[in-house]
Amino acid sequence: MWEVPQEVWLTSGVGEGSTRLNAFDKALFSAGIANLNLMRVTSILPARAKIVDLRQIGKQVDIPFGCLVPTVYTTISSDCPGQNIACGLVIAVPEDPDVNGVIFEVSLHGGAGEAERILDGMAEEAAALRQMKKFRVIKAISEYTVERRVGCVVAAALMIPRSLQRKGDFEVPCGAG
Repeated sequence: MWEVPQEVWLTSGVGEGSTRLNAFDKALFSAGIANLNLMRVTSILPARAKIVDLRQIGKQVDIPFGCLVPTVYTTISSDCPGQNIACGLVIAVPEDPDVNGVIFEVSLHGGAGEAERILDGMAEEAAALRQMKKFRVIKAISEYTVERRVGCVVAAALMIPRSLQRKGDFEVPCGAG
């Protein structure tokens, strides 16, 4: 009954709140995905899946509130003012469109540069394991310095099946077929 995702939507966000959960909610809101039920999944990019970077489009996800969406995501929070936190995803996309890719994630107390170095190494190792000689790398990284309360960063890759794909100007019917 499950569909193979046809699109993967990348996004990231940051937030600060009075509790870890409030900070996470604000980070999801910043990423444009706060009103969805994210179902955490492991990290395989389906062959021929189109990657859409929501940060570049500049639009909020237009999926009906409460819709279940398979998502690879990572998050980290901190309640230490002045502490830097970062997380990110890397997608290794093979040159051959008929071969699946991989998505790896990292979260850490530190900066975006450190997260990026780790993600690059993860992509290289995963590609070597799968004998991907030629591939491109796409990343989504969030970084935040906690100001006063609890800070949170999130990076996500939403797996969008055909039944949830955009219609017209970014309209997405939940479960329509």
